[in-house]
Amino acid sequence: MPRGLLLPLIMIALLGAVLPALAQKKPESTREIKIHADRMDYDETRKQVRLVGHVRIESGDTVMTAPYAQYHTEQLVAEFQGGVRVAQPGSTLVGNRMKVWYGEERALLSGNVRMLTEKSPGGDPRTPAVMTCQEMEYAWVKGIGEARGQVKVRQGNRRAFSDQAHYDRTAQTIDLAGNVRFEQGQEDWLTSQNARIHLETETIVASGQVVGRFVIEQSEDATASEPGPTIPVPDVLEPEIPLAPVEAVPAPGLPGLED
Repeated sequence: MPRGLLLPLIMIALLGAVLPALAQKKPESTREIKIHADRMDYDETRKQVRLVGHVRIESGDTVMTAPYAQYHTEQLVAEFQGGVRVAQPGSTLVGNRMKVWYGEERALLSGNVRMLTEKSPGGDPRTPAVMTCQEMEYAWVKGIGEARGQVKVRQGNRRAFSDQAHYDRTAQTIDLAGNVRFEQGQEDWLTSQNARIHLETETIVASGQVVGRFVIEQSEDATASEPGPTIPVPDVLEPEIPLAPVEAVPAPGLPGLED
């Protein structure tokens, strides 16, 4: 086949097979999908499109980027590798890998997952919040995320820990469950069964067997009182660490990047 015909055939296969498939869930509406990459090819037998180098897929206000991605046109499933980034107004989500079910408008990120929230939907500034976990299932249209495994949330000098968390972008809340504990500064802490973080107001509501310890500064001439019962200190008391910018993970040895 003449080399001059290769790229047009790839483009026809990509536009003819991928884009209608991405949009078939909502035939009554029109959605524009923009795809960018350094190189791409299409495997007719496997019904698979491969995107290599500076991959960027835009759908509405959501932008997904990675060094490498492959899309299965029949299953409507994409797999991103080598450091993935999902950006929306006010929030950024990154991980080592991501699998996307476009028909269901949801994605599963795994490996060093981090989510950074910066501004409220109205654009009002607030203290950024960073949530880390082992994996997160995220429905990007609804703005709902389910984080699992060693969940940690930081906002200012406050730190929260739990086994799992539910993030709601519209309500701007994070619901924590399972071994929940909060720390503020180096001495204040609280444990509970469940808790909700309100990101806009920067407040916390804890429920279920709440136990806490807070240090209150008193003036030197304050009347001494009898000491209260000793409360055991939780296992985790972390030092203050500045918020780090969200960065993509290096992508060595991915398919198609050898040359």
